[in-house]
Amino acid sequence: MKLIFSGGGTGGHIFPAVAAAEYMRKKAGAEISFVGKKDGPEREVCAHYGFPFEPVTVEGLKRKPTPGVIVVLAKFFLAVVRLYRHLGESVPDAVIGTGGYVCAPLYSAAFLRKVPFIILEQNYTPGLTNRFFSRFASKVGIPFRGVRFPCDQEKVVYVGNPVRSEFYSAIPREEARRRLGLFPDKKTLLIIGGSGGARKINDAMCGVIRRFKEEKRDLQYIFITGKNHHDRVLECLGGTDKSIRVFPFLYEMSEAYFAADMVVCRAGGTTISEIITTGLPSILIPYPQATGKHQDHNAMYLVDRGAAAIINDGDLTVDSLGDGISRMLFDGAALAGYRKALEKISDVRPLEKIYEMIMSLRGR
Repeated sequence: MKLIFSGGGTGGHIFPAVAAAEYMRKKAGAEISFVGKKDGPEREVCAHYGFPFEPVTVEGLKRKPTPGVIVVLAKFFLAVVRLYRHLGESVPDAVIGTGGYVCAPLYSAAFLRKVPFIILEQNYTPGLTNRFFSRFASKVGIPFRGVRFPCDQEKVVYVGNPVRSEFYSAIPREEARRRLGLFPDKKTLLIIGGSGGARKINDAMCGVIRRFKEEKRDLQYIFITGKNHHDRVLECLGGTDKSIRVFPFLYEMSEAYFAADMVVCRAGGTTISEIITTGLPSILIPYPQATGKHQDHNAMYLVDRGAAAIINDGDLTVDSLGDGISRMLFDGAALAGYRKALEKISDVRPLEKIYEMIMSLRGR
């Protein structure tokens, strides 16, 4: 069985594709390859996980027409031609995309080649590429109940949002902390700015760490800054010790979740699913420029169910974040309440559902 995956631009698109690809390689013995942007982060991730990678040159369309639209369209059509040939040579059984504009030429080539393709959406509000191509897809997997696509609803399947297999194999909190070089018995706060980082969250957290030091809070931190912000955060903190572990990026994300008592993060669809899978209480700070405000909708999916707290980006300050962390992290009853609410949401095994969906296409 041959499968081609695509999804790029951010970790929120890339890692669900990697999770599904790894599962299909292990369970079905599938031959896996990826299509992605030539200079996108997905290329590095695929190399890390050992997946063959077919690069394409493509750009996203701006919401408002610009003179550069002709160049963007030319690159798109050239990518479609390249991938049409690639599909003819590789003859995959199916194509699976997790979104981002890099998927558009692959969906188009699959449609022209009559290769079945599956869309896996990560967000409560579907992205533009996935929403448009859902009309032509064989199946559409949605991450949360209530997600709507403008297509035949019979092909829409609630599968949840896939996370990497290690998220389903919990390790003891003390062991996870040891692996990350932390004290095994200290309360631990995880901070994630997303795969690209989030300067506003990073700056606020530097202030919170200084405040908690002054208050003599017995805390330790796993601080994932994003590659572009790592040096700046280290400078802002004025150095680190064993209680502050600062990473530009971390492939072993499951260990960070298992080590933590709570997390401060953006509200991308994959992050939401990692929170649900690990049952980790969170303060969500939706990215205000996310397309269609999808991070706000993702966050409210948990907040409305009592499973997370939220701070809007415009309200984010050292004081608002520090107070929010204090109310959650130092209140055992509050933490237990959030964990219980998360348990009620975790009702699906995404990778098994995706496996079933892909296998249902065999012979089409």
